[in-house]
Amino acid sequence: MKTLNQYAWLFSVCITALGWVWVMAGERAVTQQKLDDMDNRLTAVQQRNQMLDEKLIVIHNSLIQVKTDVRWLRETWADKRQSRSQ
Repeated sequence: MKTLNQYAWLFSVCITALGWVWVMAGERAVTQQKLDDMDNRLTAVQQRNQMLDEKLIVIHNSLIQVKTDVRWLRETWADKRQSRSQ
């Protein structure tokens, strides 16, 4: 019994250290899970941004085509008016 009392402080230190390691491991696991979640969200946002970029390019190309078509129609109408007035 005397031996146990002499080493009670060592037992206490070991239990405290073990508890600290246990808590740190748990915090690391939680932190890793949060990092994984953030990485998944970042990947989703990047994919959504890529999709929006592609849609924006399609819209831009469509607007350029409409602008070209309108210019062609104006020129055609102007030519027709000019040929009728002569």
